[in-house]
Amino acid sequence: MRVSRRQLLKGAGSAALVASAHVLAWPRRARAALPEDPIVLLVQLQGGNDALNTVVPVNNVGIPQRSLYDFYRPDLSISPNELSATLIGVDPAVGTSLAFHPVMTDFKALYDAGHLAVVNGVGFPGAPLSHARASAVWFAGDPAGFAGTGWLGRYSDAEFLAADTPALSLAGAPVPMFAGAHANALAARTLRGFALPDDPLFPDLAARGPAWAAELAPDAGDSPFVAQLRRQGADVLSKEPILGAVELSGWGSQLEAEPTPFHAALHEIASLLRYDLLFPDAASGIALFHVTQPGYDTHSLQGAAEPEGRHAQRLAQLGDALAKFYADLVALGIQNRVLVLTYSEFGRRPRQSGSGEEAGTDHGAPGTLFALGGAVVGGTYGALPGLDALDAVGNAAFTVDFRRVYATVIDRFLGADHNDFLPGAPFLPIDFLPAP
Repeated sequence: MRVSRRQLLKGAGSAALVASAHVLAWPRRARAALPEDPIVLLVQLQGGNDALNTVVPVNNVGIPQRSLYDFYRPDLSISPNELSATLIGVDPAVGTSLAFHPVMTDFKALYDAGHLAVVNGVGFPGAPLSHARASAVWFAGDPAGFAGTGWLGRYSDAEFLAADTPALSLAGAPVPMFAGAHANALAARTLRGFALPDDPLFPDLAARGPAWAAELAPDAGDSPFVAQLRRQGADVLSKEPILGAVELSGWGSQLEAEPTPFHAALHEIASLLRYDLLFPDAASGIALFHVTQPGYDTHSLQGAAEPEGRHAQRLAQLGDALAKFYADLVALGIQNRVLVLTYSEFGRRPRQSGSGEEAGTDHGAPGTLFALGGAVVGGTYGALPGLDALDAVGNAAFTVDFRRVYATVIDRFLGADHNDFLPGAPFLPIDFLPAP
């Protein structure tokens, strides 16, 4: 069993226990999890993904979704004929037939294999239409917005030791989702550049490392804030030789070609996971990851089915990159330990804005979320937001509270209790992950 911060605070204070907790080992948690040593990757489809052209209604069974979809989107609707190769069955609530956007053939293959789940109608009450404010809700796990800690930061506070750094964002800046009262997290644009800076004309790295170590050594007179700052800085120093040793090329990754920055980020994560498997005694200890795929703010030039459209390009990149990432997980034998969860700050409005080739969509409310992994129970969950009941500004109502998705991940994958971390709990889990 792993040793968690919660166990340490409850138990023990035992010097032997503290001495046995290696700072670079996989972090210790209070509960046995299914699977063992779970890893979560959050993927933000940044800008507000248009859910209605991602998972498309094909007919009018249940409610007149298809007719209203065509009415609201004369230049952006995708015809049933164009959807014939990406059909994914029916909406479980109303029975409307559904299909992925035609470029999402990689997602179709993952879906048919049972590794991909679709959750439709995901949102929250009082949804703001601001990118920053809506993202803050997703980060916090709280419709009230961000108030200093993120949902995975609170989880890390309780389930990891203070010396651990369990989270990494490859978005170039810290992601508030990982913010906690004590939890540490790393942020970098790329693992390739994760190193102490040095001057190529006057190199002194051999002296700089020890100097930083001395500066970051704990001091009995430190305030709690300074103590945490020193601890986090020291952990960055300890991670530098580990992350610098990660082999990025030549090991057979499907992502090695890296056609986009999003592919490159997933390639680095797969390479780090491989490193941790090969060197468990010097593993990174990182089990929570966050990356972004930008470009979903399609106010104009969105496109419909054509592959060169702005939206189609993003969806094709998403499917290709995640399919290759999943293939890497299978090759490493860890597909059951890794859960990929996509989210976007909001969906987009059913009615198109503009016309012709210039047509796009404005900020909307509910969206579609994907879960990918060997432990995922593939299928379609939630319910399409009704196009026959739009609000005063033309947005549909959400059908699944986003905290139900987070509760499912916490309870059924991370092996914790979502009541401890999500304001407003309890929430009913969704069956895209099996009940323990």
